[in-house]
Amino acid sequence: MLRLFPTRIAVAAFSAARAVLAQAEKVEIIIDAGSTGSRMYVFHSNTDGVLLHSKIVGKKKPGLSSFAEKPEGALQPLQWLFAKFMKEEGPKYYGRAIGVKIFGTAGMRLLPSSKREGVWKSVSSGLNDYFRGDVADKLQFQLLNTETIEGEQEGFFALMGVNYLVKQMQNVGQPCERHGILDLGGSSTQIAIPNDCNRITRQNSFIRSFPESGMELTRERVNKLFTAAERKSCYFSGFESSSAGSSSSGGKPCADLVRAAMEHDKGSPHHMQKDWKKLKNKNLKFIAVSGYMYVTHFARWLLQQHYPELDYLKEFPAPKLKSVKQAAEKLCLLEWQSKVKEGHEYTSKSKLPHRCFELHYIYTLLHMYTNGCDECSNITFTEEINGSEVEWPIGAWLYFAEKAKKQLPGSSSSGVKKPPPKVEL
Repeated sequence: MLRLFPTRIAVAAFSAARAVLAQAEKVEIIIDAGSTGSRMYVFHSNTDGVLLHSKIVGKKKPGLSSFAEKPEGALQPLQWLFAKFMKEEGPKYYGRAIGVKIFGTAGMRLLPSSKREGVWKSVSSGLNDYFRGDVADKLQFQLLNTETIEGEQEGFFALMGVNYLVKQMQNVGQPCERHGILDLGGSSTQIAIPNDCNRITRQNSFIRSFPESGMELTRERVNKLFTAAERKSCYFSGFESSSAGSSSSGGKPCADLVRAAMEHDKGSPHHMQKDWKKLKNKNLKFIAVSGYMYVTHFARWLLQQHYPELDYLKEFPAPKLKSVKQAAEKLCLLEWQSKVKEGHEYTSKSKLPHRCFELHYIYTLLHMYTNGCDECSNITFTEEINGSEVEWPIGAWLYFAEKAKKQLPGSSSSGVKKPPPKVEL
């Protein structure tokens, strides 16, 4: 017994020390309620509010906006995410209080206010019941925010996150390069650029959001405006009806169709040419995430199998825009039935047919942003920087952490947050 006593003391001391460290570490959850699904992120910080690390728990489809007519169903994908968190992470934090923030983006922004409020009301009441019931004896979740954020707020969060990850925000007063963010989803797209890379604020940043210029909505617009024969160049060879021909050659150039569709949409980037002409590409780098990365990564994966000599493959992840254009043309020449295969990690079966069009759209959009600079190679397509995933929730965490340090009052709303005045370059 005497031999065991010191061991018990050591074990108890170790357990107590580990508990103290765990209690000292703050854990928070942010959920990105996007148009196609909800992603859960977990953030760990120390007592000084310094971010230690973050991770994504998972994504669950469909998006909350798809429950507009039956808002009670919006709880299901969120409960799935919390169940996954409880299984994988929960035991480490039993007895702890964990703050939860849920932010709706493009899909929720497009809903009528009454529908949007109905979804948030169902989510809030359902999750609070869930937190008080099934998991209350293990963790104390605190639902702090359920709100729809403005597109330009989303862009600002992404901008903060990117510059934090490239450590620009940590080198105050030192020479730095500006890093802009390009974000592309199914419904919307954003571009954000800091005027001062040493001090990034909403007020001194150039941010534009286009709520109906995402990949899916733009593709649907092209399909409505043009026949299958006219849009052959936007799809894999032989994908659409045989009456349109078995080759993607012929018809109209896909980039021309995309520009026509953007011109048809009065809220698209096409109608902001004056802004793009003001952009200074010197000493400016872009990080292109989400849809930009998924599509270009897919093109790299498939083209390696059929056109290994392409400059696009040699230059990736920062290819020249002219190489992106060539890659889009080569990609669409591939025969749908025999050459286009499943198996890419970021491309589901339902998304596979659209990748050809999406690469054309990406080229057209970036060609516009860079004022036709096809030799430019200042855009990097990536999903991570320094080992951390590049997504706007990290910027959201940084923003609210800074507010907490300043002891500014927070807010929670089911409406859409309104942005401050736009900044011109």
